Amino acid sequence: MLTGKVPFDADTPVSVALKHMQEVPKEPINLNPAIPLSANKIVMKAMKKDPNLRYQSATEMLKDLTLALKNPDGDFVTINSTDEDFPTQVIPTLDNKKIEDKIKEQDKKKKKNFFQNHKALTIILILISIFLISFGGITFLFNGTKTQDIQVPKLVELTEQEANEQIKGTKLTIKIAEEKYDANIEAGKIISQKPEFKENYKIKENTVIEVVISKGQKISIVPKVVGLKEAEAIKMLEDEDLEVSVEEEFNKKIEKEYVISQDIEATKEVPAGSTVKIVVSKGIEEVDVPNVVRKDKR
Repeated sequence: MLTGKVPFDADTPVSVALKHMQEVPKEPINLNPAIPLSANKIVMKAMKKDPNLRYQSATEMLKDLTLALKNPDGDFVTINSTDEDFPTQVIPTLDNKKIEDKIKEQDKKKKKNFFQNHKALTIILILISIFLISFGGITFLFNGTKTQDIQVPKLVELTEQEANEQIKGTKLTIKIAEEKYDANIEAGKIISQKPEFKENYKIKENTVIEVVISKGQKISIVPKVVGLKEAEAIKMLEDEDLEVSVEEEFNKKIEKEYVISQDIEATKEVPAGSTVKIVVSKGIEEVDVPNVVRKDKR
C-alpha cells in the first residue's frame, strides 16, 4: 500500500510462492523515497521470513507505529533475538520409540509456543475457519432449498378441476380471485389468470396463480317502464344491465316525456346487455292555424 506494488511478482502463483520463501523483499523506501525511515523499518520487520523476528503482538507493533508518528526518521525499531529457537544439538542415542516420542513432544511444544506467540494470528485463523464452515453450510442450505423455474401453464377456458390437474406435480397453486359474468366464456371456466400465460415465460415453484372464474352469461329481467318518465325509465333499464333505444312520437292521450310502449314485455328474461326500445310521447302535436279571413270556404 505504501509503494503501490506487491513485494513479489512473477508469471505464476508457484513462482510467487517461491519468492516468498527464498527472496528478501525490496525495502519500500527504495520504491518510494517519501516513506519515513521508521515506517520502512516497521514494514521490513513485519515481513521477516522467521516469525520469531517479527512483531510478537499487536501491542508491540502499535508501540512502534505510535513512535513513528512522533519521530518519523527515528531509529528505534529493534529486531527480536533468536535465542528462543532450538539450534542443532548433539543428543545421546536413543531407541526408535523414544526418538519418536521426543519428536512428537517437541512438535507439540513448538505448536503450543507458536499459538501462544501469535495470538492475533490464531484468532484470525479461528475466525476464518468459522467463516468457511458457515459459508459452506449456507451454500449447502441455499442449494438444497433453491426453487426451480417452471413454465407458466395456460389455464384460460379450463375448469377449476382441469386447471388443478394440469399443474399437478409442479408445486404451483391455484387461487380463485374473483367470479364474474362473461358472455363469451362458459360458466365454471377460467376467464383470465395472473401471471398470464406466455411462451417461454417461467415462474418459481410455489407461486400462486390467481384466476377469474366465469359465471356465464348474465340474465336480466326486463322491468315495466310504460307510464314512467323517460329519464326514470332509462335509469331502471340500465340498472338491470340493459341498453336503451329511445324513439319519440306525438300522442294525444299520453303526456309529453312519458313512455308509451316498450318492445320487450315486462318480466321477460333476456341476456344482459340486450337493447330495449322504448317509445316516448312528444305530447299533442301543435300546428299553425292559417289566416282564413275573407277566404273562400272552398
